[in-house]
Amino acid sequence: MATGSRDETARLAALRQYRILDTEPEQAFDDLALLASHICQTPIALITLVDADRQWFKARHGVAVTQTSRAVSFCSHAIEHSGLFIVPDAREDARFRDNPFVAAGPQFRFYAGAPLLTRDGDALGTLCVIDRVPRTLSSGQLEALDALRRQVEGQLELRRNLNELKAALAARDRAEADVVTLTSLIPYCSACQLDLTVPADPSASWIAACTLPTFALRSMQTFSIRLRANTRSSEIPLTPIPTPARLRSVLSRTCVLRTVPAA
Repeated sequence: MATGSRDETARLAALRQYRILDTEPEQAFDDLALLASHICQTPIALITLVDADRQWFKARHGVAVTQTSRAVSFCSHAIEHSGLFIVPDAREDARFRDNPFVAAGPQFRFYAGAPLLTRDGDALGTLCVIDRVPRTLSSGQLEALDALRRQVEGQLELRRNLNELKAALAARDRAEADVVTLTSLIPYCSACQLDLTVPADPSASWIAACTLPTFALRSMQTFSIRLRANTRSSEIPLTPIPTPARLRSVLSRTCVLRTVPAA
């Protein structure tokens, strides 16, 4: 089942989301490639990821190179099929007989590739085995190769989930650090209150008690003035938050302060 250009765009976008291209070797993937080689009795086994113009090997057994051009890639053909893609003898296959890896160089003859699919069905690459002689795989080997394919897909999903979790935890830590920083800079709540205490002594001056520095008034969400005279009090809310100049103006216009002589 071949894929179209729109599918290829989506496939490449999905591949980028895994953030795995050009990463260091990982034992979990290396072990699965080794098992595929032993089970299928082939000298070469690869876990490949097919990029726009290359195929990159996340794990490799039996080869030294880490990537090849997509133009000569067997796996580029494999990801266009929904199931296992098998080439019994590449020299007898018109698609591959002139391939430089077949006609010269390592002289590959046999290829079997199992597409690695995302949960949305995008093929990222393959788990493949390669031999230098024409051959086939037994039913047991085919079944085992498919089981290993599922394990590779599971490792890809696990790796992606762990990376997303690390990113989320890092974002949380940065947010918590920002909160701590803001708290240390402005250790005040979102409501501010100015208390005016009116003394009973007519000769005494009234006292304005406000513990909030004037520069911090801009950061408050609510502001109110509470007037107290003996046991009575009243509250005047101010919205928006007043500047120091406006606060003085409001006090001069709204606060009629009267003292009560002492008994």
